[in-house]
Amino acid sequence: APSVPGGVAAVADGPAQVTVSWSASTDDVGVASYRVSRDGAVVAEAVSGGTSFVDTTVAAGTEYGYTVSAVDAAGNRSAESAPVSVTTPADGGGDGGGGGTGAVTAGATSAAGSSTAVTSVAVPRPAGLADGDVLIAEITADNAPTVGAAPAGWSTVVSPLSTYGARMFVYYKVVADASAEPAQYGWTLSSAQKWNAAISSYRGVDGASPFDGAASTSVSTTARSTVAVPEVTTTVAGAMVVGGVGVNSGSASITEPTGWTEAVEAGGVQTAELAHVARPAVGATGTATWRLSKSIQAVGWMRALR
Repeated sequence: APSVPGGVAAVADGPAQVTVSWSASTDDVGVASYRVSRDGAVVAEAVSGGTSFVDTTVAAGTEYGYTVSAVDAAGNRSAESAPVSVTTPADGGGDGGGGGTGAVTAGATSAAGSSTAVTSVAVPRPAGLADGDVLIAEITADNAPTVGAAPAGWSTVVSPLSTYGARMFVYYKVVADASAEPAQYGWTLSSAQKWNAAISSYRGVDGASPFDGAASTSVSTTARSTVAVPEVTTTVAGAMVVGGVGVNSGSASITEPTGWTEAVEAGGVQTAELAHVARPAVGATGTATWRLSKSIQAVGWMRALR
């Protein structure tokens, strides 16, 4: 069978379109086509002549998971790639419109991953960005690499969080000129590793001072089935608390804290999860507890956008 397609990425081009792309597979007799599946159902049986597929059968404001497999000239099919998740924006510009309320609101997301060890991390730009939007990126990498280079304009939200067999990085960027944003953002790891990554976008954030207070984190090097991140306290009404979990597993699924909304979960290698909860009033959030589908090493964080 051909090698499993790597570097699978999915980006929502709009409310009704998602572009899925991947790196070419190799095979001793030659790769003939690729099969693209969405949430376990085949949406493209035989993609040939390229390494991308445009899915125009999606609905607005919906999360989807994509995998890709390769077929060679002899009819042999590879295993499915690691799944990637993407959420299409809502009609009329997505959830990030703000509505003139002064509150921070959530927009579109993107995700990517590599099931082969590489030094480059590339994550697609979320759809529908506007000037002033804030992007939150989370990367969970195998083992314990450092990031040798981050994309221009990106800064750390929390210091890297390490657990047994995995390290998580969290970055943010204020979008100055949406028309000049690249199609994807790239980080460089200090050593070749497998990874998953996710980006979520937020609108209505104070670009000059994006965060309302310090971050809170939870780190454990022993296996656990929940990740409890201590509370943060917001001081500005209309804030949005954003948080995430990095898991030393590609098969463990994550359930967000009660009352939170999952933005994106990138799994298949080393799971990266982003979620958020609106904070109309000021005050302490209470502990945010994520639940894992199995007991495994994991780290977590949260911080408020103002």
